[in-house]
Amino acid sequence: MARPRKALVRRQATPPVTPAFLDDLAAAAELAAARHAPRTRVAYTKDLERFATWRQERGRAHEPVGPADVAAYLQACLKAGHRAASITRYRAALGSRYPGAAKAAEVAAVLAGIRRTAGTAPRRRAAFTTEQLRDAAAAFAREGTVRAVRDRAMLLVAVAAGGLRRSELVALRVGDVRRAARGLLLSIRRAKTDQEAAGQEREIALGTTPRTCPVAALDAWLARHPEPDNPGAAIFRAVDRHGNVRGPLDARAIHALARRVATALGLDTSEYGAHSLRASYATLAYRSGLPEVEVMRHGGWRSAQVMRRYVREAERWSVNFTRAVGL
Repeated sequence: MARPRKALVRRQATPPVTPAFLDDLAAAAELAAARHAPRTRVAYTKDLERFATWRQERGRAHEPVGPADVAAYLQACLKAGHRAASITRYRAALGSRYPGAAKAAEVAAVLAGIRRTAGTAPRRRAAFTTEQLRDAAAAFAREGTVRAVRDRAMLLVAVAAGGLRRSELVALRVGDVRRAARGLLLSIRRAKTDQEAAGQEREIALGTTPRTCPVAALDAWLARHPEPDNPGAAIFRAVDRHGNVRGPLDARAIHALARRVATALGLDTSEYGAHSLRASYATLAYRSGLPEVEVMRHGGWRSAQVMRRYVREAERWSVNFTRAVGL
């Protein structure tokens, strides 16, 4: 007896992927990348490139990335003299592309060993005193060049606005400044502790003297600005050696500013950097007797513990413990 034939089942062809779907997919990828701040994305890209170079040199370029690769790379970075904080960031960068390898238990164990061996104390930048800020402002005023006018404005605005971080300072736009009877209101669109860009306003009151007044200093710079009426124009711009005002500043320019201030004051430049501006605000505000909650509000700190790290040096000699114990 002949077996009955099986009925033929026709498979439906898979519909082609539409251009609209590809556009949606690309937009979703852009949103996923936007979970990190622009500076973080740049740093991660460089970290991943260094990792790829290291794997190439070790003959691992054609092998899948596994926990052993990440662990070996982190110890190589430690051996090369990298700080624990930097190595921690490298692991985070690798985790953005190789989460299974970078977050493995053996990698976590190696990182814990690095932190215990190398220590995790962050490098502290020195703060400028009130007298030093006044002297620096006076030096820039005497110099009178376009760059000096800009530098004086950046220095005084950064400190008076609560110790702006370098990313906040270079991100300021002309439209972020609003005039008020007692000074200026500065809109900070995004901060380190405000990754979802809720925004905040910082008040900058008029100074005690014209030479150190941040409002006057900013007005003097805007008078040299090529687009003072363009709300979307960056406030602080690059200035070439001929005094021509160019495009927006890179965040590294704030580090260079702090070094120039230290040089003008005859200080050890290795002790100063971009974070010195934030440290200066915290130290001086705390010394003035402002309530801690006000220091934190104006500086955008959410944690009192973090803010107190900035003022530790200011208070180090406020009490004579030797005398207190009778010695």
